[in-house]
Amino acid sequence: MSDMLSHPIHRRRLLQGGFAFGAAVLGRSTSLSGLAENATATPELPTAVIRAVTGTPKHALVIFIDGGHPELYTPEHAPTITALGKLGTIFTAASVGFPSDSMSNIVGAFTGATFTENGLLYDYFYDRKFGQTIQLDETPKLPDGVKPTDLILKPTLFQAARAKGLRTAFISKHPAYSILNGPTAGGPGIDDFRGPEIADWKGTQSEYDAMTFGLLREQILSGTPPDIMGLYALAPSGAMKTSGVDSADTVTAIKFIDDQIAQTIAALQIAGSYDDTVIVITADHGNTPTPKWIPQEGTGSISAFLEMNGIPVVHVTPDDLYMVYLKDESQTNAAIDLLSKPENRTPFGIDHILTQDDLKSMDAAPVDRTPDFVVVPTEGIVYAKKAKAAEHGGITAADLQVPLVLAGPGVKAGAVVADPVRIQQIAPTLAALLGLGLPTATFPPLAGGMVNGVATPAAPRATPVA
Repeated sequence: MSDMLSHPIHRRRLLQGGFAFGAAVLGRSTSLSGLAENATATPELPTAVIRAVTGTPKHALVIFIDGGHPELYTPEHAPTITALGKLGTIFTAASVGFPSDSMSNIVGAFTGATFTENGLLYDYFYDRKFGQTIQLDETPKLPDGVKPTDLILKPTLFQAARAKGLRTAFISKHPAYSILNGPTAGGPGIDDFRGPEIADWKGTQSEYDAMTFGLLREQILSGTPPDIMGLYALAPSGAMKTSGVDSADTVTAIKFIDDQIAQTIAALQIAGSYDDTVIVITADHGNTPTPKWIPQEGTGSISAFLEMNGIPVVHVTPDDLYMVYLKDESQTNAAIDLLSKPENRTPFGIDHILTQDDLKSMDAAPVDRTPDFVVVPTEGIVYAKKAKAAEHGGITAADLQVPLVLAGPGVKAGAVVADPVRIQQIAPTLAALLGLGLPTATFPPLAGGMVNGVATPAAPRATPVA
């Protein structure tokens, strides 16, 4: 650890805006109302120098930026991220899986497996084995005695790292993201998991992100930093949903996150681990502008219409898609036929309907958790409780396309890869670079971005279809 780190002024400045909250944000029971004022601080920090690395791959940092839209990450809006891309590899055709949900895609990025294989399609779904709705969000709902880690089927990169004696950490918006520990039977994969509940936060999303990035920098500068660490940043997607994808608020949020990443790189440099750290910047999904909304339930909704026609619904998952679980699965064809009539498609904004066979072909059909069908709306429509400027979950290019940048030791410098790739290739890539075993991953590494690799696009079966 450098002399700069040991200097109390430099250490205090770098960690302000989050670190001091430490264990106080580990669970939902903690009140977060008093943290926003501290998190808004903009302390003077040592300058991060985005430069070529000289080490070998020993550590990894993965940052997910909620909301996607790689076209917004320009040198003007995101100078740190674009500088990393110039020194590493930029993937210009990166995408997430369908449905374009946060949790299922982040899980996939750390397992290297499909939604079908992971057993997770969304953070809000119906499980026919347990006969109930399951929620892995701000209002968690689980069967008695069941933990989030009981729901994931494939081991994660965190478990592979711990098996090799490495330390791990992850920071996210809900305690339910502890699912990234991996299957319960494999033992916990994350040494230091932080899940401060965003629903309990009294400040802005940017202030929340300042706090979580502060926690990340605390981990880096702790003297025993994690070898594999990750963080899920929220502000850009929040701005897109309230103000619009192309809004000034979205640009402000992206600039803010880029600055937080710069401060985090400064922490890596102070800790002396920058040259040995592989850095991954990506997103969990994109967002599609949604100027029109249709009720997700009650009067005017698809579920109410089906009920009126003698087809009871047990659960729906709405966003800019509509996942339908029927009480009686044998009524699936009747429901699809009814909704496919021209006089019904228009008022409900239906573009087309995906069957379970379609979902299987898209690797989006986990056992007991696959909807009976999925309504894909006309682009620009969201099924919700109220209007939103943008939303995700669907199959549009705006929902699926995400930024993806790799930089650090073992990564090709100055490379641009135009082959289609998926974020599920992140775990196999890091496993290959760090010498970890992850044999259960079914996606290939991002070899096009590796010094010792050749361009390897994602398998065709993993590409969503319209």
